[in-house]
Amino acid sequence: MSRNTRDSSKAASHQPAPHGNQANQYFGNHQAQQLEREQMLTRLQAQKDAPPEKAGAASNNAGVERPLRSYENYSKILDWLEAKAEKQEKKNLLQYFYRLSVKQQKAAIIKMAGSNKPSVDQFSGKMSTRNMSDLFKKTVDWEKFSAVCREVQQLKIDDDSGDGAQDYARYGIAGGSVGLGSARGAANIADLAGDSGGAVAATRMAPFGAALGALGSGMQIYEAYEKQSSSLSTYDSMQNIGTGALGGLADMTRSSAQTAETARTMAGAVANSAATTVAGAAAVVGGAAYLAGGLYGVKKHHERTKNLRNLENQADLKDDPTLSQAASLGKKTQAFNRTTSGATAAKGAAMIVGGALILAGVGPAGWILLGAAGLIVGAAAIYKFFKKRARKEEVVDRYLNLDDHMEMQGLEPEDTNARNQTRNDLLQLKGFNSVAQCYKHIIKELSHAIYEKGVKGDDPDYRTLLENIGLVVDEKKKEPNPELIEKKLQI
Repeated sequence: MSRNTRDSSKAASHQPAPHGNQANQYFGNHQAQQLEREQMLTRLQAQKDAPPEKAGAASNNAGVERPLRSYENYSKILDWLEAKAEKQEKKNLLQYFYRLSVKQQKAAIIKMAGSNKPSVDQFSGKMSTRNMSDLFKKTVDWEKFSAVCREVQQLKIDDDSGDGAQDYARYGIAGGSVGLGSARGAANIADLAGDSGGAVAATRMAPFGAALGALGSGMQIYEAYEKQSSSLSTYDSMQNIGTGALGGLADMTRSSAQTAETARTMAGAVANSAATTVAGAAAVVGGAAYLAGGLYGVKKHHERTKNLRNLENQADLKDDPTLSQAASLGKKTQAFNRTTSGATAAKGAAMIVGGALILAGVGPAGWILLGAAGLIVGAAAIYKFFKKRARKEEVVDRYLNLDDHMEMQGLEPEDTNARNQTRNDLLQLKGFNSVAQCYKHIIKELSHAIYEKGVKGDDPDYRTLLENIGLVVDEKKKEPNPELIEKKLQI
């Protein structure tokens, strides 16, 4: 079987699994999935331009309860939603709402409004938000709308559909470190070349760079603590404790000492004080932790990537799409971790040499290398930011069978605009408002399927999968839990 044929077969079968032992049957029922794709395309074509109230009426007439529009307050809320959906291109998401039963529609509106007797003013007040990506323009909170609709249909998903505040803080710190590191590096180079203004600039920027460095190190230590679990493999635990926590602590010590030394220099004191010695020594110690952890990480993640690639191929031959999807996700995560481990090793090498030069009294050259170390890790964090977003689209497109749908409509899969529009239509028809929200749902369902087979069950292939994403099964405690599996599958 060719790789393209195998990929097409996988793409046609990757749907999120229900919890329990029916997961593999659900993933492997190709005939049912083909029928579902055809029905989805039919709905997409028929509903795209249909007035929402017609879809609602068709659904409600089949129920025993009075149609929601027969209640004046609900009718006004529906009018408001339909007007907003038309304007904000969410008609297909509203169609998903109208396919709920009348009881479910009513429960959803009550939950969204936060009142058992909701008015249109209450509802619009609770469901309006500011869109940060569109200059804070006021819009309906469609993320919440989607989450509530799926919740009342007993398909609960987290309303946390993307990066959290901690993630964005880390990206901001990384970006600031890159900017300040570049500027300060240029100033230090100017100082070495004999430009006295460069020394002044470097000195003035140093406190800000050191503060960002200390903050970033603190977040690194907290993240290592947060990730630690008895279900982690020996390597993953050592990475958390050694590279993450100890390396971060040494980094924080260096940044604090650098801040103290800068304060002395700005006050007119002579450089190369005890604080400089502490900064240099901490850089060497932290650099050693990063270098050792990074080099071993490159080797370990390379091995895991290879093992998961083989497991994915075996799963294809056995026609186990759940395992194939999980192995594919794990493989790409391990490949990403291999890249970041390389960046960690490079950072460690720069810190060791920079710290040694500072201890030897060659200050400016040492600080330049420490700045380069900051640039490396900052660039790696920014790379992760963009990689995560591309990864989500890739996973969601496979789940939606996007290429198949586009071909059935006579569209070119390479047409970016058509691809984005088709993806958006299909997401809304399935009750999702965004790629991030759908991705979260897919990973959650997949993690539960892995838990059932690899932790509660004793399937050797799923045990191999868990081992190669860095987890150890405890049969008595039934660990790792689905939440930890979910974290280890992702970047």
